[in-house]
Amino acid sequence: MKTIKTLLIIIVTLTLLYLGLLSLSSLVIKPISQLLKTVEYVEVPADLLEFQTYKYTPEGLTHVSIKYSYEFLGKNYQASKVNVDGNLVLKDKYSFNVYKGIYDQYENGRLIAFVDPKNPDSSLLNRSIDGGASAAGWMGFSVSWIIAFYLALWVKRRVQTKKSTLGSKPGIASFESNAPGILGLVAQVFLLAGIVLVPCLSLSVISDLGIKVFIVISVSFIFPVMGWFIYRYSHREQARFDEIGDTRLHLKPEEGMNQGDIAGYFDMKSKPLGEFIFTLRCAHSKKIRTSSRQGDSKITELLHVEQVGFNETGSGSGNRMMFLFHGFKKSPASGAINNDESIIWTLACEGRVRAFKTGRELEFKRSWRIPVVEGTKESLIRHWFTGQPELNVSNSSNI
Repeated sequence: MKTIKTLLIIIVTLTLLYLGLLSLSSLVIKPISQLLKTVEYVEVPADLLEFQTYKYTPEGLTHVSIKYSYEFLGKNYQASKVNVDGNLVLKDKYSFNVYKGIYDQYENGRLIAFVDPKNPDSSLLNRSIDGGASAAGWMGFSVSWIIAFYLALWVKRRVQTKKSTLGSKPGIASFESNAPGILGLVAQVFLLAGIVLVPCLSLSVISDLGIKVFIVISVSFIFPVMGWFIYRYSHREQARFDEIGDTRLHLKPEEGMNQGDIAGYFDMKSKPLGEFIFTLRCAHSKKIRTSSRQGDSKITELLHVEQVGFNETGSGSGNRMMFLFHGFKKSPASGAINNDESIIWTLACEGRVRAFKTGRELEFKRSWRIPVVEGTKESLIRHWFTGQPELNVSNSSNI
């Protein structure tokens, strides 16, 4: 079943790629290439010979038949081509604007034709393109290719997961390890919005002139610019995180005991400097439902806060930072109480380290969300702490 699902995703991905290319080719590349061919066309006065409309029965659309004459280099020519697409069909706002523009020129007694100086038989009355259709074509291309890219990425990761026998890393990842990734996703949203919107807005106003074009395109550039700055910030945060290294937390026992011990450790590549402070918090989170337009709100009440200090110097444990909380009053286990209330236990650690990559002295701050269950079990780490002068317990309180 999983193989069939993967194959279906691959087929959908290839289909999206094809449809995106078709949309780009027919609605963007083709009209723009035709428009570029008319760049060297010259303006000459023209006389209107025929101007009539008629219904074409299968679609019920109004077709416009225009014939005009013009003189170029002393020779008279006749033509019927209206724009780069050929004849004019009244089906949308763009075609009606072209129709109105030509008719207004005729009413004012000044009809202009654009003539190819290399081939005077080739001419047209309007050399703009349907910016709205081209914008829609670009949107179809960019959105379908973005979806196809992420589907291909999903398939790649799925294949790599099947090949991998290592599994996920043990331990609890810190909140700080997720922050650069979340910022990176936000940056992707802004950059992708820019990829879609900037060309769309540019194409949609391609026939207009003046300050409107400048304002619309300038505003649309806000998205990729913001995306770039967010990406740079997330990259910098990831570099700062990597400079110290990953610090996955290991609980011993694997779940904290609300009437026993909450203990564990994390290993660190960087060198600890001096004392580290571990802070354990238990909080009651509650969602307050309201009928106002502002929506629901959330309040958090601290039930328990406790701190311990750990000095790694001379412990003989390498760069393994250990903590032990015990002897506190009964506190609720972590998890959801109901749909609106939950108990959350978090552990934070602060200190200073010498970064293993650069040797710089840096401030160290990491925090984790930890599971705590009902129980009185003691940790084996308690025996290590027995008689150790480095352990300093302070600020223990139930609120």
